[in-house]
This record gives sequence, structure tokens and C-alpha cells, in this order.
Amino acid sequence: MFCPNCKAEYREGFKECSVCQVALVSELPQEPALQNTYGIETRPHPSEYLNDLAEWNQNQYNPGYWVGGNIPPHVKLLNKAGSKVIGITALIGAVIILGVIVNSLMNADYKNPEGLLLVIPATLVGGFFVCILTWSGIQRVKESREGKRYNSKMAGRRNS
Repeated sequence: MFCPNCKAEYREGFKECSVCQVALVSELPQEPALQNTYGIETRPHPSEYLNDLAEWNQNQYNPGYWVGGNIPPHVKLLNKAGSKVIGITALIGAVIILGVIVNSLMNADYKNPEGLLLVIPATLVGGFFVCILTWSGIQRVKESREGKRYNSKMAGRRNS
């Protein structure tokens, strides 16, 4: 027994998929073959990158296709590669702002209340930017690691 949605396999006796809440079928329907621009039937490739390239080949002269939120494969790779540089730059900026905050707190005149009125808001705003830059930098570095996995899968498929 198989689920027609998630393709999970079940033992005999089960009537419904526990995840999709859909009635099970005895056989999965055959996946429809895709037709490329030359009318030749093709099946989706297991490699995500090669599927992206096939999509690019079919729609490279259709600018409206790429405007609708679809991203060409070469742009995906550039976005993921540049993500690490942006992330590291954001983390360096956070460290610099944190250093400025610490320096202003160390050099503040704590006996003068008017001086403290200037240091406290600047520290809060600077701390906010440190938090935002740190979070953004960590997210970008994580994205670049995912991009490396994507690129290594692609290279493994090319070599095999």
C-alpha cells in the first residue's frame, strides 16, 4: 500500500496515510514524462542542479518566466557563494560597533549626568545594530555552507 501524495509505503491493513490523511492505493501512479523543446520525453534527474539546468535551457529566452520568482541556476550559485563574504563582513561590522560601544562606555564621565544621557541612547542603538548584524552574518554564513553542499553534490554528479 502506498500514499499517492508522499509516496510512503505501508504494510497491508492500513487504509490511510498517517501524515497526509489520504486513502492509500495498491500501486503508485506512473510519473508523467516531461517533454523538452524537441518533443523528446525525459524524466526528472535526481540532481537538483541538472534539473535547474534543464529548466534554464527550456526557458532561457522567456524573460517573463524568470521574473515570476524563478531563479536561474547560475544566479543561485552566485547568491550562495557571495553569501559567505556578506556574512563575514556583517560579523566584522558587529565587532567594530561593539568595540566603539565598549570604548565609549570606558571613556564616559560617570560623574556628569549630561554625559550619561548621551552615552546610554548611543549604547542602546549600537547594541541593536550589533544584534542585527550578528544574526544576519550567522544566517549568511549558514547559507554559504548550504551552497557548498549544493555545489559538492553538483560536482559529484559531474564526476560520476
